Amino acid sequence: MIHEGEPIVPEEFAAASDCEKWDREIAHRNVLFGLWAGSRLGLSGDDLETYAWSVHFADGEEPGHDDVIAKVSGDLAAHGIVIKERLLRQQLREMQLRAFFDLANASTRAPAMRGRAAAPRCNA
Repeated sequence: MIHEGEPIVPEEFAAASDCEKWDREIAHRNVLFGLWAGSRLGLSGDDLETYAWSVHFADGEEPGHDDVIAKVSGDLAAHGIVIKERLLRQQLREMQLRAFFDLANASTRAPAMRGRAAAPRCNA
């Protein structure tokens, strides 16, 4: 089971290319965001983990992270929980930072945040 703040693949992170690191950071961010949203939906255990992964897999539907925001927003609204999009985006940014630091700490070298304003240019 994945726990909030737990790195997804820490042992491989140090040897990965910038694009691989970015992909892992985004995956970790999405799962953390899914755990956050799922807990608001009242999910726990395997249901929470399954939901968190479903949030991550929603990320491939459109470029950027709007598909992740749309999934979580729609799921919350379907359960009568209305959270403004601005707050969801703020939470996603917070999960991005947590993912970065989780994976950086797991790699045994904590890189500075310099140059993190944009994603590396990766071939899709």
